[in-house]
Amino acid sequence: MQMYVSFNFLISIVAFTCAFFLYRKTSKYHNVVGFMIFFGIAAGIGGIVHAIELYEMDALKNFSNWINSTFHSVLSKKESPQAILERLWLITIMGIGFSEYYFMCIFLEPLMKEKLIFIKYFLRASLILYLAAVAISSQYVTVVAYHTLSHVVVIIFTIYLIIKHNTMTYLALLGLLILNLGSGLMQQLMKNGVIPTGPLNYNDWYHISISFLLAATYFLVTKGKIIEHIEEEVSNSKK
Repeated sequence: MQMYVSFNFLISIVAFTCAFFLYRKTSKYHNVVGFMIFFGIAAGIGGIVHAIELYEMDALKNFSNWINSTFHSVLSKKESPQAILERLWLITIMGIGFSEYYFMCIFLEPLMKEKLIFIKYFLRASLILYLAAVAISSQYVTVVAYHTLSHVVVIIFTIYLIIKHNTMTYLALLGLLILNLGSGLMQQLMKNGVIPTGPLNYNDWYHISISFLLAATYFLVTKGKIIEHIEEEVSNSKK
């Protein structure tokens, strides 16, 4: 079943809307804003790639022909529609990498001080390695691996917080993380025919779940005040 590209753009709308309202708040939320912006960029450009592949390949061929005819004197080789799509896809997966990095920073930045400053360098190194990996070979398995890493890291920290203080806020975060990893697993099971997709494409179900993740993250950091809770935990542990 053909996917609905509109769900990609729904993700972008949700992400940019959340980023707009968070940006108007204090700088405490700058990591959440970064997460939302890069997620929105990745989803938007990814939606453009899918839309071109499904509906506008002829238009892309005409565009590449126009580039070749107009700039032939300065081009070292002719542009092809596939090369243009590959560049757009590279921007998409790099945007995903930055969003995963900022996602980890949302919850781990309060720890990045004194003896735990190595966490900051670990997160930066993981992003650099990810960007290098996708620049060499833009395989989707790299995206899956980094997505899994980001969530496992935050899950481990969340479990630690739950053990110390079994509050609904941390339980909600753990549930959200597990749900998001489960959505990725569901997508792959649907893709391989293990789970029926019903009236939608397997990617559509995944994109709907991502929109929910973004909205839930927004409410977790605003209404749930999870960043403030974590900062308080870190402050109390030093006393």
